[in-house]
Amino acid sequence: CLVATQIHRQMKTVIALIVLCVAFAHAVNLRDEHRSSSDGFELHGSNPPKLVSWPHLVGSSPSEAESSILHDRPDVKVQIVQEGSMVTADYRQDRVRVYVDKERKKVVRAPKVG
Repeated sequence: CLVATQIHRQMKTVIALIVLCVAFAHAVNLRDEHRSSSDGFELHGSNPPKLVSWPHLVGSSPSEAESSILHDRPDVKVQIVQEGSMVTADYRQDRVRVYVDKERKKVVRAPKVG
């Protein structure tokens, strides 16, 4: 009975640690999603503020999107990616991915730094 009680306590501790890890990961994810304001500019960190997203490019052609992004941010590399393609999950401040619909050849989500 004593062994069962100790195992039960250890399991409760492990579960609590898992919950904390999940909560921390969620908080980091929310922070990364809110790096920019609604107008696409960084909220802090650069002076003058740099564009970090281009919601107005949804529906445009990939070449239009690429030239607009490079005009605003010549310091980034633009990657044209077909919607649904596998990509790495790393965050890079020097990269903007432009997701394009395969059939329509149009930008399907707002390009953003990352």
